[in-house]
Amino acid sequence: MFDWKEYLNLAEQLTRVTIDTVSDEACLRTAVSRAYYAAFHIANDFAKNKDENLFKQVKNETVIDKKGNPRRRGDHEVVIEFLMRNSDNNIMEAGVKLEGLKKERVRCDYYDNIKNIFALAQKVILETKDVLDKISSI
Repeated sequence: MFDWKEYLNLAEQLTRVTIDTVSDEACLRTAVSRAYYAAFHIANDFAKNKDENLFKQVKNETVIDKKGNPRRRGDHEVVIEFLMRNSDNNIMEAGVKLEGLKKERVRCDYYDNIKNIFALAQKVILETKDVLDKISSI
């Protein structure tokens, strides 16, 4: 079974290396993405094991999109919503932070201009560690 923390290890390595054929910015954008996915997958496993009934409930709920159409939540939204509904403050905070990490991952994956990418990558790695600490404290 794959250890999702390896994505976090990779993210940390990508902030410290220079690769001749790849720009530093590409490494840093990838670091943000890998750190987020480490947090997402570990949180996803946590959510499924913590309360399978609540997880299924959140997954099966219908929500309204920006255009007013009903839809189901995507996998990432399900995990974030599950964490944010938890009565434990650490887990709720992990959900809020995971939502922020997702937004940064989307920025790095889809937008051309990211200011201070090195600082952003370092911040995302620290936030990912905090999410994992909050989840593992339970």
